Amino acid sequence: MPKTKKNARVLIFTGKGGTGKTTSSAATALRCAKLGYKTLVMSSDPAHSLADSLQIKLSGKPKKIDKNLYAMELDTHAEIFREWKTTIAYARQILSTDFDEAMAWEIMAIPGIEEVFTLLKIKKFIKEYDVIVLDTAPTGNTLRMLALPEAMGMTGQKIIDVERRMMKFMKPFESMIGMPIPDESAFDETQKLYVRLLEARDVLAADNTSVRLVTNPELMCILETQRALTFMNLFGFNVDAVIANKIFPENLKDKYFEHWIKIQKKYMKQIEISFSPLKVLRVHLMDREVVGKRMLKQVSDELYGDKDPTTVLTKDKPFIIEKKGKNFI
Repeated sequence: MPKTKKNARVLIFTGKGGTGKTTSSAATALRCAKLGYKTLVMSSDPAHSLADSLQIKLSGKPKKIDKNLYAMELDTHAEIFREWKTTIAYARQILSTDFDEAMAWEIMAIPGIEEVFTLLKIKKFIKEYDVIVLDTAPTGNTLRMLALPEAMGMTGQKIIDVERRMMKFMKPFESMIGMPIPDESAFDETQKLYVRLLEARDVLAADNTSVRLVTNPELMCILETQRALTFMNLFGFNVDAVIANKIFPENLKDKYFEHWIKIQKKYMKQIEISFSPLKVLRVHLMDREVVGKRMLKQVSDELYGDKDPTTVLTKDKPFIIEKKGKNFI
């Protein structure tokens, strides 16, 4: 029998908007590719900037941009129309034939549906690459994406089964109701989506998936990162590092920055203490914009030194959440 290819190492980068998630993701992917791993860096941020960072045009399909390196910017709307065409067609039936597909999507959109298709895309590529680097949307969207499979796993199948039985009962009365009743194909489509989502959940919770939190030495960034870490632990995700980005060089001789350097030193101590025992990776503020492979290589060198980015950087949990009775402690 042929040997089954093992799942890719998945590295998910998230953090407050503007902290440097895209830069960290692109730099990490570049280093992985240089080490010989077939690497895909994928952006799920609706406001994509991965193409700008790499200085190359990208689309919703993986594009080879260097040896072993592929990149894409996920077009969730296109994915939804392709994968959920029966449901969208039903939405158009209900609303009016005058509505185009885009309008039907905007009205019938389910909260979190874009995150669903991001997860499904990871699952699709899991055996095609050695490493998948995910550049996510800002923290709030990412947390919703990571929590969605767990939330749907609790009640999703029951809801589908109940709705299927109800619609089957109501189908003979369609003309009396005055609106179309979805047929079995619509529920089959939803059922398949649900099953694939549960499979994606297994990918996220796997030992070879790690989340890396990107922050800056600033109070608001640190507080949001702390909340994200608590959430990750609550849902059992593996966080193996915190990246402290945009640190002012200490040899910077400028009166204006003297005060800011002192503030950053204080916050760097807070980061080291607050996120212990997680590995804290540091990246200093560069003397120019970090765009293009040359500058991204500088970032990857500072991030990882001579280390392999695919290594699990921290195995210990910063804290453990246990359930006693009906309460979490």
